[in-house]
Amino acid sequence: MREAERAATGQPWSHPDYVEVDASRAQGLMPAAQDNSDYYIFQGPVRTIRKTDFLDRPFLVFRTAVFALDGDDLAVDIYVDRARFGSRSVPTAGDMVSGTLWLHGHLSEEPL
Repeated sequence: MREAERAATGQPWSHPDYVEVDASRAQGLMPAAQDNSDYYIFQGPVRTIRKTDFLDRPFLVFRTAVFALDGDDLAVDIYVDRARFGSRSVPTAGDMVSGTLWLHGHLSEEPL
């Protein structure tokens, strides 16, 4: 391919055309590091929000869709201490959220 381009243009190579990809609405769940199977990076839209108490503290639970599986989402419940938001606004349903989480369990495509 490079030889054909060189022959046609007289240039040793051409500048590549860069494509910008907007991943701001992409859903995903992936390991944060190859050597640590418990920590994951996630991004997805908030589906629902509910309040709960955990260790005698108020928490918000964000059900976040991280994968679309044949029309159904794989949802992860993210528990966040309400105090972590301080005076900042709290995400609402439809907002995209991202972060890291510790996943207790096992994700597998194979039946157990």
